[in-house]
Amino acid sequence: MKVIDERFEHAAEKFSADKIWQALFPAEVTGIPTKDWIALHTMHRPRDIIYFLKEAIAMGVNRDHKAVTEDDLIDAREKYSQYVFSSVLSEDSPHKGKLEAVLYEFAGAPRVLEAEDVVSRIRDAGVHGADLEFYIDLLCDINFLGIETTSGFKLAADESERRTLRNVAAKLAERSGAGEKYEINPPFYQVLQVE
Repeated sequence: MKVIDERFEHAAEKFSADKIWQALFPAEVTGIPTKDWIALHTMHRPRDIIYFLKEAIAMGVNRDHKAVTEDDLIDAREKYSQYVFSSVLSEDSPHKGKLEAVLYEFAGAPRVLEAEDVVSRIRDAGVHGADLEFYIDLLCDINFLGIETTSGFKLAADESERRTLRNVAAKLAERSGAGEKYEINPPFYQVLQVE
């Protein structure tokens, strides 16, 4: 969001980012402060937030609104969810080519899944053997799945962090007798109609 604030201030030198947010966007969306709501529903990359805001602004302009409304933001979330789904498909291994099928197996899934459910869904996409672990890792690497930690679900910043998080989650699950859990990242909720 800092990048967005800087862009706003650069584009409108006479106004602070806060003034621009107040003038052009609602204070809240579904009861959540707008900036927090946008951060919740986008991948944490500046280009994604920029894409999302461009969609919201385009919605408002097309509807002849003087400022972006809550409905504009909610509808932009739908378009953004489709965008982020399409953008992660390029992360698949060209030799395996199952990521799209794997992602579609999560359609209508609950937000939080047991590890066995994740494996079952990947199998249903036609993935078997060592490729099962490859796709669990990939789903974590593309930030589709957050890994359960003692302080909630965490999205891995890179492969090294993912490896650490998954190893720690496995040990914690082994010691507690409970299974590992994953959470689907909110940017994918709309496109896959996650419950």
